[in-house]
Amino acid sequence: MRAKAEANGLVQAGQVLSDSELLQMIFEPGFSTAAQVTNLSGRGVGMDVVNFDAPLEQFPGKKAFINETIETLRSNLRAITSEIQDLIVAATEGRLSERGDERRFVGDFASLISGINGMLDTTLLPIEEGNRILGKLAAGDLGERVEIECRGDHKNMRDAINAMVDNLRAFAGNVSQAAGEVADGSTQMAASSQQLSEGATEQAAAAEEASASMEQMAANIKQNADNAAQTEKIARQSSKDAELSGIAVDKAVGAMRTIAEKISIVQEIARQTDLLALNAAVVLHRQPDHRDGCQQFRMDSQIRAPRDHLGLRCH
Repeated sequence: MRAKAEANGLVQAGQVLSDSELLQMIFEPGFSTAAQVTNLSGRGVGMDVVNFDAPLEQFPGKKAFINETIETLRSNLRAITSEIQDLIVAATEGRLSERGDERRFVGDFASLISGINGMLDTTLLPIEEGNRILGKLAAGDLGERVEIECRGDHKNMRDAINAMVDNLRAFAGNVSQAAGEVADGSTQMAASSQQLSEGATEQAAAAEEASASMEQMAANIKQNADNAAQTEKIARQSSKDAELSGIAVDKAVGAMRTIAEKISIVQEIARQTDLLALNAAVVLHRQPDHRDGCQQFRMDSQIRAPRDHLGLRCH
């Protein structure tokens, strides 16, 4: 191993190294005792220890401790490899909460398992926090965001989740506003529908009143028609009565004319009688002795004069 270390420039020729320092060479990057580096032995893996069951030549004398050290190393490597493999399988299956048991190891091996556990913690914490926030989002709680400090891909994941939360908040706000507007529109529509219903009711009542008015109007028209017919009948009767009245009036006028003529005759007789009476009075005044005879003469004259006059009229 010293010759290989010198050939790789890891130690100087003639440099004094203890056996423990010499064994540490197998952990140096690029150090290997294999003739050719393969996928099974190469960078960071000292000697061909990938096959932990490979036979190892027993060193004699004071070098026998090398065999013990190599076997201890093999056992530790098997244990840590198994532990790491278990962690890999658990992580591959999504069981990121599993951790390696660093108490099984000492030194750098314990630090290695502790570092892997810390790496898993650092990896799992943002995932758990993101899952917690996503669970709240699924439950409809948009009040929280991922607030832990993250770097790299975890920061990208945190920012993406927070952006989703912000977008959902904005979307929920828009939906709430739209719902409010829809509710207001529905209220206004309900009020308009109520007004329309009331208007329709009023129109129906008005139509009913109009119908009743039309019926009343029709009844009035029928009554007016009946009255008109009755009036026409009365007018016809009145016309006939007027015609008869005209005839009667004509007759009455004729009779009145005849009466007027008779009255004129009577008046004429009276006038003549008055003259005769005046004449007789004059005669009596002049001849008092013949007063009785004159009075008789006057009476006879009054009686005779109308008859003569009537006789004259008759002729």
